[in-house]
Amino acid sequence: MKKQAGTATATAAAPAVQIPNFIKEGQFRRPAAAPDPSVEVRSPEPEAMRPWDVTGGSVVVYSPSLAHAGHQAVDIGAAVLEQDFEAPVGAKVEITWMHSRNTDASCPAMNQAYGAAVWLGDTQVVAHSYEPDGVGFVAIPSKLTLKFTVNSAAPYTLKFTGRTPDSCGALIYNVVGQGVGRS
Repeated sequence: MKKQAGTATATAAAPAVQIPNFIKEGQFRRPAAAPDPSVEVRSPEPEAMRPWDVTGGSVVVYSPSLAHAGHQAVDIGAAVLEQDFEAPVGAKVEITWMHSRNTDASCPAMNQAYGAAVWLGDTQVVAHSYEPDGVGFVAIPSKLTLKFTVNSAAPYTLKFTGRTPDSCGALIYNVVGQGVGRS
């Protein structure tokens, strides 16, 4: 008996919808720290870092020279730093950034742990804890990026929470929110 060849129908996968970066001012260019080495922004100073809000403690914006990089960075220390954002409902999204141990020579070598979370109202959507391995900006590990599916048109909140006693916490830079597909 001769086997009959099966027929298959190929279906093209729907292309991923490009979603522009929905995190604003992730380079932390405002306020400009230079010519000073740094600028402290205390809670509440709602206009100082817009669209970011310092909702607890204070952050220190490092100049490129103090950050030992070609860009400014934020020392989250014991602060809470937040930004509200929106992304298309049904989109699978990922929030990434770079971090470094503190570059200020006056900071003691201490725990520089911090947390990052996405909230929808009072509900935590995704969260992880972090601690940079060394000085020099590197991307957070891919297994620790903040990935989730947007299931509400209401604004979400990205929240960084420093876990050091005061300043001298981890530095963060280049926060990006992007689409990685549709559910």
